[in-house]
Amino acid sequence: MVRIMRQRIDCEHPARMNRRACLLTASASVLGATALAGTGTRGSSAPAVLRRGSLTGETVNVLDYCSANGRGSDAAPLQALIDRNPDVLIYPARCRLVLDRPVHLQSHQTHRFEPGAAMTSETPGFAMRAIGETSATLGNVVEAISRYSNRVVLDRQPDLTVGDAIILADVADPADIKTDVNVVKAIAGSAIGTVYPIGRAFSDLAHLRIYHLYRPIRHLAFEGFFKAENLHREGGVLQIVNSRDLRLQGIDVLRAGHIGIAVENSVEGSLAQIAVARTGASGLGLRSSKSFRLNGFVAAGVRGDESLTFYENVSLVEVAAVRIRQYLHGEDPGGGVAGNNVLIDRFCSRIRLSDLDCAGSATYNIMVHNHSDDCEIRNFRLAKANLGGIRISAHSHRTRVEAGSISQAVDSFDQERRRPAAPIAIGESCKGTVLGSDIDTGAASAA
Repeated sequence: MVRIMRQRIDCEHPARMNRRACLLTASASVLGATALAGTGTRGSSAPAVLRRGSLTGETVNVLDYCSANGRGSDAAPLQALIDRNPDVLIYPARCRLVLDRPVHLQSHQTHRFEPGAAMTSETPGFAMRAIGETSATLGNVVEAISRYSNRVVLDRQPDLTVGDAIILADVADPADIKTDVNVVKAIAGSAIGTVYPIGRAFSDLAHLRIYHLYRPIRHLAFEGFFKAENLHREGGVLQIVNSRDLRLQGIDVLRAGHIGIAVENSVEGSLAQIAVARTGASGLGLRSSKSFRLNGFVAAGVRGDESLTFYENVSLVEVAAVRIRQYLHGEDPGGGVAGNNVLIDRFCSRIRLSDLDCAGSATYNIMVHNHSDDCEIRNFRLAKANLGGIRISAHSHRTRVEAGSISQAVDSFDQERRRPAAPIAIGESCKGTVLGSDIDTGAASAA
């Protein structure tokens, strides 16, 4: 019998976490858990349930099960409806959900929103969450794993099949668990071949674990146009952990006290037509995830951290059609200090950005940092940053930059780097950077 790990997964107090590490979830969350919904909620006023029992295979109208009139909480009836497992949930245009606690989403469900459907929450953590489950460790890893390897060797034959998802986890520091999510391509005795390159090295075998993501959140989809907000100062809108085949389209985060949308330890998904505004931290963040497409992202007024963040071993992401408007240092009337418009940080790789229009940053419009390799930035228009358009730093290799313009850098001196500011700043430790001849920086120079 498989023993399920029941570790706590939550972001109930995200403001207490480290600024970067809090991007998505507390570190212990990355190993998976079971999301359990409560049984009651304050102010619930749902209409009578039409009938009892499973709704598997059916399409349902949320208004037949929830009041969704913008007054009493709909958390309990909506959770009960989701748990009855309909295939498709329709949220009509007049649907006005109110949530006073998180609602936990399930696999193999499509949430279809008609124009005008909306959700308001005032709860710490995320208003909507979906969290997959992992097994106990599959065995001991007996060979160190180099970065970009496709091979894991155990001390026994793993209980896996081709196509399964796995998670490698260095648990030496419980406050900063380092992971890699992958898919099994082949099994030969005790050796596992992976579909995707392993994005970071794992050499501390004593603290290395390998888990089967045996019940991921799978085939979860949002379709249509959904307006959502979380008014709590420590609240976010949507969190996805341990997923496969995720598809999110047409989400408009009107505001959030903390992070807007967070995706972690997930593989193979698409995000489209996502908009965020007035979030207290990152607008949209991916962490420890692989093989995603993001097409159409708009952000405005993010008050802290970055509008778009790829953090801690994110790889194989195609990003197109990005428009971001943030603040220069000291400009935010609410006192926030927004960072870069786009951040790629900590062992990310093969992230390709194209068609970017970014303006307003207290640091750089785009930053590629801390061992992030083989990234591309092309077809861009960057403006109005305190320190410059692009910074490549801390052993980030083979970045390619071409076809774009950088203008209106505000400060002439970069206090952090202790040298004159430059539209494109390349760290001395960064090898193989390629700058195209079709970049307009005026009197720019590389430093």
